[in-house]
Amino acid sequence: MEPEVKSLSEVKGLFVANHEGKHEIKKIFEARDFAVFYSRLKENTDLPMEVHQFTEIVYRIKGTTRLYMNDREYIIHPNSYAIIPENVQHQTRAVEGSESVEQIIIAIYDVLEGAFFNSFR
Repeated sequence: MEPEVKSLSEVKGLFVANHEGKHEIKKIFEARDFAVFYSRLKENTDLPMEVHQFTEIVYRIKGTTRLYMNDREYIIHPNSYAIIPENVQHQTRAVEGSESVEQIIIAIYDVLEGAFFNSFR
């Protein structure tokens, strides 16, 4: 693997069919077990209810949304993160009057809880 330094403006966006052009995703890096994405949602965006076959970690850079998951509502502010386990139905909705949302998403395809830290015992 070669070192790489890029501006996000150089990374091609990915199309998310059920997000109706409201959500821009750019893949930064992908390996066998995980991927890292930059994600931007337009102002006042409501995404559909969805379920993923991977664990999703969302780190919020800018903007505020409501996350609906497991019959609960969470407010996600900048400098906050959410962990959405695989096969959990969830939905992201804009907080009324909120600005566009920027975030980093880490998709983990194979979760080995504590495996890294257990190697230090």
